Amino acid sequence: MLSTRVRRATLAGFLALPLLAAPALAQDDTKAAQADPNAVVARVNGHEIPYSAVEDRFAEMKAAQPQLGAMPLSMVYDHILNSVVEADLVTQAGRDERLENDPEVQKRMAALLDRLIAGAYMQKVVDETVTDEAIKAEYEKRKAEFVPAKEVHARHILVKTEDEAKEIIKELDGGADFVELAKTKSTGPSGPQGGDLGFFTKDRMVPPFAEAAFAMEPGTVSKEPVKTDFGWHVIKVEEIRDTAFPALSEVEEDIKNELANKAVGDRIEALKKKAEISLFTPDGKPLEEAKTEGEDKAADEAAKDEAPKK
Repeated sequence: MLSTRVRRATLAGFLALPLLAAPALAQDDTKAAQADPNAVVARVNGHEIPYSAVEDRFAEMKAAQPQLGAMPLSMVYDHILNSVVEADLVTQAGRDERLENDPEVQKRMAALLDRLIAGAYMQKVVDETVTDEAIKAEYEKRKAEFVPAKEVHARHILVKTEDEAKEIIKELDGGADFVELAKTKSTGPSGPQGGDLGFFTKDRMVPPFAEAAFAMEPGTVSKEPVKTDFGWHVIKVEEIRDTAFPALSEVEEDIKNELANKAVGDRIEALKKKAEISLFTPDGKPLEEAKTEGEDKAADEAAKDEAPKK
């Protein structure tokens, strides 16, 4: 039987995929994108390895290391191909020793098959449930329930003291340009953009700022500085409008995910209701019985603690 140490070493050595420090470009990315997944990219003792095996290993690597982001396959093609070849060599060696009949391998294969079947079943449920019609119906339902809220497009100039803010208001009253003052005097991150905060609803800003902005008329500047934990603000409201329900393209993925999660949850609950399920503790006792015993014991202990001491 394979030892635990050997199994771990195999996984660490041949399934993990460390990156080269300075990988060379192996092929043009455009060509890689157009490559035939069935194209033979290696032969190992006569066994042909298709390009799709390299793509799959690359996908596994990126799933395990999300920080790799949009790295193209061409940057690590040679390295991944070598990793796939090494894994194939090890697999062939294991098959030569008939390790597919090893009890531990059989056990793991059975567990993996169970997971694959379960995954395929739930994917089937999702595919049958999350249809274009279901997505559109959910979108229309949400749209019908949508209640518009007011949102403000505002700019601000953030400074450290009230006196600085009052001086800025005086400059604005004298005809100074708000955008230019924001660029030169605001300490906030929006300063370089002329203090532009874009559109926001009342709940997205700290209360003092939100109260002041939503009480103003479009085109006006705050007459008094507004204090928040960030400092002192001079606010200009550019526009006030009602929020609009987003287009389907903006929320489609969210709707798909919510419908998929609901479909999976509903199907599991339905399966539970039809099934006969018995739960046990590690020592073989029925779980509910063990819970009752534990609760009784806890109650007895509590009663002892509360009993008057002589």
